[in-house]
Parts: sequence; structure tokens; C-alpha cells
Amino acid sequence: MWWNTGPHLARRLRQQRGEDATKAKRDATWHGTVHKSDVDEFKAVLKSKFGSVTRAWRLALDADNSGVLDFSEFCLATKSIGYIGDLRTLWFNMDRGTSGNISLSELDGPAALALEKFRVLATRDYGSIEDCWKRLVDEDDSGFVQLAEFCSTVGQLGYDGEEEMEELFHLLMIRPGTTTLTLGEVMFLQKWHETKREEAYRKRMPVSWVNRDPNLYLSALPGATDSLPPLSFGKEPDSFKNLRVQRRGSVCIAFDGKNQDTEKDEFCEFLVDRYGSLVEAFHMMDSSGSGLVTMPEFKNAVASSMRYCRHADAKRLFLVFCSDPDGVLTWEQMGISVEEWVSYRLRQKSELLAREGEIRLNQTAPIGTGPRMIGASEEHVTRIRFPKHGRADVAFWKPLPRGWGPPPTFAPVVPTGPHQVGGWLA
Repeated sequence: MWWNTGPHLARRLRQQRGEDATKAKRDATWHGTVHKSDVDEFKAVLKSKFGSVTRAWRLALDADNSGVLDFSEFCLATKSIGYIGDLRTLWFNMDRGTSGNISLSELDGPAALALEKFRVLATRDYGSIEDCWKRLVDEDDSGFVQLAEFCSTVGQLGYDGEEEMEELFHLLMIRPGTTTLTLGEVMFLQKWHETKREEAYRKRMPVSWVNRDPNLYLSALPGATDSLPPLSFGKEPDSFKNLRVQRRGSVCIAFDGKNQDTEKDEFCEFLVDRYGSLVEAFHMMDSSGSGLVTMPEFKNAVASSMRYCRHADAKRLFLVFCSDPDGVLTWEQMGISVEEWVSYRLRQKSELLAREGEIRLNQTAPIGTGPRMIGASEEHVTRIRFPKHGRADVAFWKPLPRGWGPPPTFAPVVPTGPHQVGGWLA
């Protein structure tokens, strides 16, 4: 398995860490430039795509904002950003302690330390990140915080240096082309806080291993009650409270404090925000086009494509909609009305007929008279008459603030004449 190490993996680890001088010399000869290790190369890719390692961690790597990545999440994240390399070797070079997960500290230690300091101070004095934002950071309740306001308020938490607070402000801000900070950009620290509390709670438990997977099927024991007895060691975090057992025939399933209606509503809201409607989301999950979604299709769509949760949680979510593990999920169980489903199917049918008619017309029409040829000719004439020039003042699909240079350094461009290079007026 991927976690089993051996002599071949150990040799590759030494090579990718730059301890093999022969390989480093060969790479420098072939590629012209060589990084010290595969970890440095991975960091360089993240900086070139997202501007900084911390921004890449928050936007691309840590999709669930838990603060840690396991190997499966790491593989999905690297695939989504287009990184090509030996992921297994890269993983073990970053996870030097073989803990089974990595955090921001393995990629950017100073940034992780700065964010952890703010998390600890904010939760210590105000209980949560949201309360700290409302009661301290955003005093005027405007929803946006400038750098000057941030430095004047955060200093009350115990920060002394102006440079430290300014660095923290830029680490928290991930929206390009803006100079303000919002609550949504700092709420990831609350998820970090909850993850660390749960990890600390598990370490205090008087056992060496605990299965807290809510999907675990347990045989229904005689005399089983409808609720689990509360644990008696230490204060339980919120995610461990109110555990209950729901019977389904001869088995029972453990759920956490959220009831099924809440889980349904949150998942449906996520689908509507991402796909526009439940009908479009159901069509995406129905990879076979049968109008029914099986559990493997549901797990693959929710865990792999949407990255909404892990496969075990996706299985539990499927059972919330459909109580039969071997059954199928219908559009009615997803909360789609008959009118919405019929309208969507009719629209699909009309679009299919239109595409088939256009294909037949393109095949049978004389040269230069088909819809595709006419459209291509019009686009060609438009490109010649109105040529588009690339803008050098755009990064991350948004205009840069005035005075910024091109990525990845964003250094100000020195004027060379009456007009500055890059499109900015001198």
C-alpha cells in the first residue's frame, strides 16, 4: 500500500530531497534550473499559481478548512491545480514525522505560526473567531476592515510590532485587488480551532484508538437504547455531543448532533449555490443518465467531484436521503418537484433535438452555408476588425491595484517613457 515504505522509496526520498548529487547535476543539465528538493519545487509551483504558499493552501489545498490534509485530500488538491510529479515521494518528504497528515507548517512555517498566534489569542479572549471579529476587529460593523483599523484593534490582543500586524493582515486577506478584510476570510481559523480541540480531546481519552466514524454499522444489541451514554472524561467538544443511535432493521447507525433535516438542508443549499438548482445537481450526480442515482455514483460525485465531504460521510449522507444502502436515490427524494423535473427534461430534450438538427444541417449544407461555418466566418471577421490585446495589469482574473506590477512578484514597474510599461500611466 502507499503508506508502506521500503528501500526503493527511501532512495527516491533522498534523491528528491537533493541528497543525490548525481541526479541534481543531471536535472540541471536537462532542465537548465533545478530546485533544491521536490518540496521546494512544489512551493515554487504554488507561488507561481497563487502568489504565495499560504494563499494556495487556503484556496486550493485545504478545501475543508480543517487545517490538515491526509493523503487522499492531498492527491485531489494537487490534481486540481495541475501539479505533475511523484506525489507519494513528495508526501513523505513533507510528512517527515509520518503522522499521516500535513499542515501549513510543513509548507510555510512562519505563516502558520502567525495564523496560530492570532487564533489562540482571539479564542482565548473572546471564545470564537466570529465574536472576536464583531466585538473587536470590526468596531464600526461595516463588514470590511482596512489595514489601519485592523492594526489599531488587533493590538489589544497583545501584538506589539506594526510589521507583525501588517504581515498578519496580508496573510488573512486572499481576495486579489482589494485592500480590505472580511469576516469570511478569517472564519477558517474557527475550523482550525475546532479541529485542534477535537484532536486534543481524543488524546485525553483513556484508550489508544477510538473509532468515531458516524457511518459505522453496529449490530443491534439486545436492550440497546435510543441514545448513547455521555462520556465521562474531560469536557466534550461540540462535535462529540448528543450522539444518538437510529435503528434501521437489524442494524443501527451512529449520527452526531445534527439531525437528518439539518444535514439535508445544508447539502441542498450547497448544491443550489454551486449548480444553480437541485435539478442541475441531480443531473450531474446521475452519471449513467438513468434518472436514478446509486450509492457509488453519489459517493463519487459528492466526495470526488464536489469535494463536499469524505467518502465515509458521503455514504452516511446518502442514507439520510435513502434508507436502503442497496437502493437508489430518486429526484423526488432530493426534494425536486414534478413541475421542475418535467420542465428540465423537456428542456433537455429540446436542446438535444436542436443539437442533432444543427449537426445534420452542417453535414448536408453546401460549403460555407452551414451554421458552424457561418459562425466561424463571423468570429474571424470580428477578430480582424476588433483585435484583442492582452492586459499586463491582470492577475487571478481581476485587475491589479494601481501601482502593482505583473505576477508573480507584483513589483512596481519603473516607467520607461511618457507611459509606463504594463498599461499604467506614469
